[in-house]
Amino acid sequence: MTDPERSQENPLRSNLIVNEEYIKRLISIAGFEDMPVEEFEAIDPGVFVEREPERALQIDTAQKEIKYIKENDNSQPPEIQVPEGRALIVKELCAQLNISDDRSEFISFIRSSGPALDTGYFVGRKPGGDKNPWPMDASEFTVVAAPTGNCKTTMSVNLMLSMAEKYPTEKFLFITLEESSGAIHKRLLNCFSSRRLKACTGNDNYFSSNNMGTIDDFYSTDEFTLQYVSEKDDLRRDNKSHFKSFEQEYWNDYVKTGRIKVLYANAPVEALCEVIAINHSKAAFIDYIQLLNTEESLENSKMERRSALRSACVALKEFTSKANIPIIATAQTTREVTDRNSMQLNKIADCADIERFAGSAVFLLIGEEGLDVKILKNRSGVTGTFTTMDFYGNESVIMNKIDE
Repeated sequence: MTDPERSQENPLRSNLIVNEEYIKRLISIAGFEDMPVEEFEAIDPGVFVEREPERALQIDTAQKEIKYIKENDNSQPPEIQVPEGRALIVKELCAQLNISDDRSEFISFIRSSGPALDTGYFVGRKPGGDKNPWPMDASEFTVVAAPTGNCKTTMSVNLMLSMAEKYPTEKFLFITLEESSGAIHKRLLNCFSSRRLKACTGNDNYFSSNNMGTIDDFYSTDEFTLQYVSEKDDLRRDNKSHFKSFEQEYWNDYVKTGRIKVLYANAPVEALCEVIAINHSKAAFIDYIQLLNTEESLENSKMERRSALRSACVALKEFTSKANIPIIATAQTTREVTDRNSMQLNKIADCADIERFAGSAVFLLIGEEGLDVKILKNRSGVTGTFTTMDFYGNESVIMNKIDE
């Protein structure tokens, strides 16, 4: 028979209707979301004791509860010893329950969260026909995933510049874990000056047949050289004054004022999140997520890479939800992503937890007509929408097609 006192302490568990959902939650909390019950019951917690002792405890506890539920149906699970540290956390969470239905607290949450940020980009159209904006919820982190050489960094550069233009009083931070800060500034300058040139003179205009080489020459000789411009190409020769003007605008109006900052950092994700907050960033970009480490993984060289990435993703999710500062993190996909149909969430390389903890996931792939872009996950909006954007590789520019 059911003990009425214990049933009153936890009525949820004593209800047969919720047993199945409760078991799913137990498995998910233990880190094995969507795993069949039989497979989960067969896991040996002892395998995790040395490497992940807390997870081993979660698995063992969940397995005991599932076993009891199966054997006793309506009855309550047996008493389980709760570690003192966890007991304090439970006490704090229960205290929060007492104010969770406070209307004033809810209003404060809504006002502090703020609306989604406008990136200036859209990906396809919603069912009603309206343009579907690029997902940028203020309390989530977004993954921009693509195979190597398919515009992950270039897309981040374009998003950053577009948002900096739309929010002229805000700050945006680009954290690079792979390229030097100088290499990222070079990409930004190429994109910025090219976007400006196209806005002034048309999308077909560009500085030279090798923009990056032209930029190198400019800073090597203090002059805009015509090394990569044909003698008969008067249009390109006339761009000399344009580039000098845009170059000054980039450094004086965007970099020196702090609207755009670039940081090369080999530091744990916890430190990076603090820097993002201290900088009062409107949004931050991380290139790329598979290179992230945590304080624990840097101290423990034997820690599995998947576990380290999982912890890093948890840290990003917790930070964005508390600070209301969106983070856009690029991610490598496997080589299996070769066309639109193979754009799938499980193709993100190294760790399934990357897409699991991200609020949204956008896939990129260079196609025959431009850059194919597809939203595969979007907690706050429409998923599955697709578009092909104009991609100007020489200029590092990505734009929505004018006629879309």
